[in-house]
Amino acid sequence: KDTELDRLYPEAMPNSVAVLLKSGEVLSKEVIYPKGHLKTPLTDMEVEDKFKRLGGPYFGGGGVDNALRSLWALDEMEDVAALLSLFKAGRP
Repeated sequence: KDTELDRLYPEAMPNSVAVLLKSGEVLSKEVIYPKGHLKTPLTDMEVEDKFKRLGGPYFGGGGVDNALRSLWALDEMEDVAALLSLFKAGRP
């Protein structure tokens, strides 16, 4: 089975998991295109939630919302210096 899944890479990111319960029952799941893959993209809300979850400690308070607003408007910016300043090294 692993060889079959391996052949799908790199076009897909296949994974297969099986769990044997104490009762003897086996629960299994196979995912060929995980959430976030080009064929199963995240929604805008999921992207924002992930950014807030991972970036929240870095940006703190309203900083993460400010960064998100800037990122969503990236294609309208003439100069990205202000955006880049939000990502300076040395933040917690």
